[in-house]
Amino acid sequence: APTVQAQFGLRASYQLHQSNDWQILNPIMNQTTELPGAGYAVGIDYWLRLPNMRIEFLPTLSYARSSATLPDNATFDGQWFQFALNTHVYLFDLLGDCDCPTFSKQSDFLQKGFFVNLSPGVSYATFDSESPQIGAFAQNDTGLIPTIGAGLGVDIGVSDLVTISPFATARYFFPFTGPQQPGASGDIDQPDYQLPAGEVDLWQIQAGLRLGFRF
Repeated sequence: APTVQAQFGLRASYQLHQSNDWQILNPIMNQTTELPGAGYAVGIDYWLRLPNMRIEFLPTLSYARSSATLPDNATFDGQWFQFALNTHVYLFDLLGDCDCPTFSKQSDFLQKGFFVNLSPGVSYATFDSESPQIGAFAQNDTGLIPTIGAGLGVDIGVSDLVTISPFATARYFFPFTGPQQPGASGDIDQPDYQLPAGEVDLWQIQAGLRLGFRF
């Protein structure tokens, strides 16, 4: 009968974000700031491989923080909670009978270790901002954001127990509502710039390392 092998993995990565919609322009200083900034992510995954085909599934839970500095030296911070179904497709060894990660002892590890990653998922984020002049002025959450990602990576078998996998992924966040800047109330001043209103979409570029453990 077919068997399923299991493996756990730990991930760490650095993330950059880019959005044409999510920019702040300070007309007084003629300065543009892109949100939500850059940051780091950590995660854990569970590895599954069906026999006879080199397509592997790694459901992944991750947590990330991002930060940016606004024109008046205010901080803009984000927390990201994400689930992704990372799917590794080993194009150069798709029908290979790989007793991974024992290929670490073979000369053709790149053929057996190179993979394309397809990664649908969902993300939830919270944001807050605080200015040294006016205090907190924006805070909210995004709700659930559907995402889709694609990337490349390679497995490097250190031993039969441990695999190191550097990877890079580009992830698209479908349009969502970002933090909305409240109107002035009482004696609370407003900054000279405005957070963009309405929906924004977002690209995330991620480079990192996975440490896999096979028991």
